[in-house]
Amino acid sequence: MQPQTLATVAERTLSRITGYQTERGLKQRLIALGLFPGAEVTTLQRRGGGLVVARGSDRIALGGAIAAQILVESLA
Repeated sequence: MQPQTLATVAERTLSRITGYQTERGLKQRLIALGLFPGAEVTTLQRRGGGLVVARGSDRIALGGAIAAQILVESLA
C-alpha cells in the first residue's frame, strides 16, 4: 500500500499516525501535541490547505504543509 499523508485524508476519517517525513524539531512539536506514531486522529474539517483533527477531546489545527509530513493509515 502507498504511504498516505494526513493532508490527503477525507473529512470524518479515522486514521492512525505511522510516522513522519520531517526534521527532528517538528517531530518533537507534533509529539508534544499528542500526534505521535500509534495515535488515532479523526480529520474534522478542511479549510483551504489546512485542517483540524481530533485526538480524543482535543482539537488541533494544522497547516497543509505540516499535515503533508505526517504519515497515516486509514482505519475506516
